[in-house]
Amino acid sequence: MRMKDVGQAPDEGHNRMPAVPDASTLVIRAWHEDGAQPPGFRARITYGPGHGEERTTVSAADRDKVLHVVQQWLLTQSDVQGRN
Repeated sequence: MRMKDVGQAPDEGHNRMPAVPDASTLVIRAWHEDGAQPPGFRARITYGPGHGEERTTVSAADRDKVLHVVQQWLLTQSDVQGRN
């Protein structure tokens, strides 16, 4: 499993988003970080092809980054299925 970070600032990281492969699964794990300053959350997003193949994992602490990764994954799914 590979681990990628989307970036630190809301405007950063979108260009560093890893290319999303022809993926069939996307899992988001999110949790609240009690002691963090400023208070917030962390999310781990894992996506990849079918069972037993290598997956990509992205971490983020900003909702816009999480939404960006999901949006990119959804666009890839539309392209794979021929539904732009």
